[in-house]
Amino acid sequence: MEMGRAGGFMIQDKSQKMNVMIGERLRLARKASGLTQKDLAEKLGFKSRQILDNIESGMRKVGADELMVIMNVLGRTLDYFTDPFMVLGDKVFAWRVDRTSCSVGEYESKARNLVGAFRHFCEMLGDPPSPLTTTLNITTKSSYEDVQAAGQRLVKDLHFGEIPALKLAKQAEQTLGVHILYVDAPQGISGAACHLDDIRFILINRNEPLGRRNYDLAHELFHVLTWNQIPPDKIELGFMQKKAPRAEQLADIFASALLLPEDSLIKFWNSNSFTDLHEKINVTASHFLVTSIALKYRLKNLNILTDIDVMNIDDSRLKWGDDGEKPLLYSKAFVKKLHTILDKGLVSVRKVAVLLDCTIDDLQEIVMSYGLKNPFDLQETNDARK
Repeated sequence: MEMGRAGGFMIQDKSQKMNVMIGERLRLARKASGLTQKDLAEKLGFKSRQILDNIESGMRKVGADELMVIMNVLGRTLDYFTDPFMVLGDKVFAWRVDRTSCSVGEYESKARNLVGAFRHFCEMLGDPPSPLTTTLNITTKSSYEDVQAAGQRLVKDLHFGEIPALKLAKQAEQTLGVHILYVDAPQGISGAACHLDDIRFILINRNEPLGRRNYDLAHELFHVLTWNQIPPDKIELGFMQKKAPRAEQLADIFASALLLPEDSLIKFWNSNSFTDLHEKINVTASHFLVTSIALKYRLKNLNILTDIDVMNIDDSRLKWGDDGEKPLLYSKAFVKKLHTILDKGLVSVRKVAVLLDCTIDDLQEIVMSYGLKNPFDLQETNDARK
């Protein structure tokens, strides 16, 4: 098999990569149809199951006529097998929503295009995801204390400092290999975890308050780091929901411990001279960049607040949750790859605009927001429209 080197990684040639992609998607389509290799091999007229096994493993090329038969038998389109931007699988997203959201299904198709674009841009630039991924040694049988300890241990091991929220996104990307994308999701969708075989993402609605963004990021980080041991539900509701599935309870505990490590929290809380409990909570929440409500639960779980304290708290007076700013769309890593792809002419401007569900003018604004110059193809396209 011919191999080439790019960006320090050995990469397969285009023909072999296409064979592997078609084989993987054939396997997914076969399993979705409830067929064994023997069943499908017979339907396709293959002499043996081994022929199909070789195709699914990427060892054998599929001829054009064979692909047409496969498409007809499995009821799939050509794009399903050949579009490298397509993200397949039913259980690759876990969405965090509130009770009023009803637009996850429609928005997920856009999210799939986004993460598919990021993944394929990496491949095109010879920068494939690392085969080494970080996981947490947590299962559904782990105690709340174990999960809390895991969150606080991560703070210590990765040197998050006194205010972990300040370094959370950077460490998730650079150390844990989880890509963070800030998106304009519909109201009611806070974010999502996305787990593919070779790459992991967290999507955060950048229009949410800062405190909630930080909490959602920590919560979804738990899911991507425990995806195989504790598969999350497709839809998860809000924050600290009563009778939440155990996976969500553990994710909430992990997020609270990660953002509000016990030692740092107690130190700041005790140094805070405010006598009004509501004001003290708001100031502390502002310091740690979390919402006041999230802080209240953490203080209660640590027994810093008594049951009587909690009863006397008026949640309407717990105000902090935002600094008035929101992050740029997507991420610097993604937009730099996008800029390079356009600059080299590896993907057309219009194709990228379709993938990101935006106009060409929007693309220009996204690139420039990160201080990057307009790629040649993008400028040429704008000039041609005049």
